[in-house]
Amino acid sequence: MIKKLAVLMLVILMLGLPGLGRCSTVEDGWRAIEFRGGFSVIKKLEDFQQYEVLAIYGLPWEWRMDSGWGVAPQFNFTAGLLRGGGTNGFIGGVGPSIVFNKANKGIEFELGINLDASDKKNYGMQNLGSNVFFGVFVGIGYQFENSFGIGYQLQHFSNGHIFYGSSTPNPGIDNHLFLITWFL
Repeated sequence: MIKKLAVLMLVILMLGLPGLGRCSTVEDGWRAIEFRGGFSVIKKLEDFQQYEVLAIYGLPWEWRMDSGWGVAPQFNFTAGLLRGGGTNGFIGGVGPSIVFNKANKGIEFELGINLDASDKKNYGMQNLGSNVFFGVFVGIGYQFENSFGIGYQLQHFSNGHIFYGSSTPNPGIDNHLFLITWFL
């Protein structure tokens, strides 16, 4: 379900890009520091909790309509803790996302994909099948006038049998994540 929603949002954004009007070059650089934490959507063999710090790097272009609404690409770097079945492990990732917002204020929507890695395959009774995952997320947030923001993301990650054969487990994890963001 999450994968289908992410693909649909990406198609809508890509089809809408030509109608956004002008593409402008903006200053690239570090956009924000974010703290996020959350828990499993559905318990499989184990419940999971995830806590991460993100560094968000804004890429040097964006597409904006005259109304101020537009699309801005960015790159995310994450590091944190994944906990499940009484086991704690490192989780980290890197990947692009697309933010749809109104000139960096108010409500924003985000769609992204990460290449994630964990130092553990097994969390309690749950075998994730690999140490490398693809993470897909969709989210909504709000940026206040004082450079502070809050948000929510729905995240799915699994190995997708890309690096591992079909005999390798691919249970995946779906998490609700709640965000606190400091915009730089």
